[in-house]
Amino acid sequence: MEQIIVDSKLKCVCRIKMAKQNSQKKSVLREIILARLPLKYLIAFLVAFSFSSFLIVLYNSYYVGRSARDLRIICQANLKHLGTLMRIYADNNDGLYPASDKWCDRLMEQFGANKCKTVFVCPAVGEARCTYAMNPNANPNSAPDMVLLFETHVGWNQHGGLELLTTGNHEGKGCNILFEDGSVKFIGLERIAELKWKQD
Repeated sequence: MEQIIVDSKLKCVCRIKMAKQNSQKKSVLREIILARLPLKYLIAFLVAFSFSSFLIVLYNSYYVGRSARDLRIICQANLKHLGTLMRIYADNNDGLYPASDKWCDRLMEQFGANKCKTVFVCPAVGEARCTYAMNPNANPNSAPDMVLLFETHVGWNQHGGLELLTTGNHEGKGCNILFEDGSVKFIGLERIAELKWKQD
């Protein structure tokens, strides 16, 4: 009888020890899981932060890192491209440029956004719809030194003359001008008054 009681006690002790061990294992497992969760989120945060930092560096290297001279050259290339599109438009439309109050719309309609959208904006301005204006007095038969397109404030289908011209895109030092002969020049402040806006 006493042997049976001893065996029962031993079994109870063993069960208690096993229960404690299982409890300890579960506790350890829980701690491991809890320890891993913050690590997972930390890794996700670091990945997201690294990617954001990469985008900022990429942006700065492409825009902020460019000198005023670089931006001026890109602006000139944009105007040169627009001048080519204006000529092609005239060749396809009885030798006429698009109406000055619709010139942006007409170029977009004929050539599509892929060819026009990026060249409508001076890179020194950043994101905008269009930073150029058309001289309404210009036509394909105008004098070679007449202004065709010039820099202005942000807008769309802008047209006019000296009253719209801005030098603010290039630190107030001057602006880029597309002439009737297809050339593009940076005109300093001292020479702006010499620009030709009308046929003699």
